[in-house]
Amino acid sequence: MTPITATIDFSVNDRVRSIKRLIEQASIIENRTHGQPILIDLRKCQYLGPDAVAILGAMLTHAGETSPIEILPPEGPPELRNFFRASGLYDFTRKKNTYQDDYLFDPGFVLSLTQVKKASFQAADPIMKMLHHFGALNDEQEESLRVCVNEVIQNVQDHANSPVGAIMTARFMRKDAEVRVAIVDRGVGVRTSLSSRYSDMTPENVMQRVLGGNYSALSRINNKGLGLSLLASIIGSLNGDLFLLSENSTAEIRRGSKKAFMRLTSGFRGTCVFFTLPVGA
Repeated sequence: MTPITATIDFSVNDRVRSIKRLIEQASIIENRTHGQPILIDLRKCQYLGPDAVAILGAMLTHAGETSPIEILPPEGPPELRNFFRASGLYDFTRKKNTYQDDYLFDPGFVLSLTQVKKASFQAADPIMKMLHHFGALNDEQEESLRVCVNEVIQNVQDHANSPVGAIMTARFMRKDAEVRVAIVDRGVGVRTSLSSRYSDMTPENVMQRVLGGNYSALSRINNKGLGLSLLASIIGSLNGDLFLLSENSTAEIRRGSKKAFMRLTSGFRGTCVFFTLPVGA
């Protein structure tokens, strides 16, 4: 059977427009016939951020349940080739990788793709350990952020109906002295989940509402719908950035700026939570 091919021949730099373009290019995966092989061509890609890795990782983890997958690795630069391997995307390839490891990552600089299917207090450990390693948070901030990350994971388990659970990754960016964290699921999406209780949810208003808090699908008695609003508050207090994407809706909160919202023409099946925190070198 002829493979269905998604070509990512541009830099995916953890910003809204490049993530939007990635989703548009990768959406071809959703239209494959059952069992049709998937080919991801990254040879001409010049940069992949952890947000892109999490999106591709979640999509391929799901698609790989029914279709064989092959990825053509990026050809350069050296740091990108080695991040591709360290990130865990290399594990999806079916061909032996032949490029040289001429740039080596410190093991603590990259959290490889991690799948979490069951929420627990320890679920956020891989992310929190990386942030702790680089001294990003004091004890109180660390505890608050752990609660928020666990709430995101709990939401995936409770009402996202994601067949792969949550897919996480993170990376320390030496040049920018920051850690970038990505959590992605392949569930029904925020608007679809909340529409069971709020009939007036639209792609235009859903992100404003969830960031304001008190909108919940009430999948648990103690679910108050505050997870994303509290996460936004904590990230903002730490001078970080937050980027949310679900179905056709996005929200971006950059340090020192107002919230920006965008509707996507080519939506994403699921929800992406991306945040960036400045840390010590």
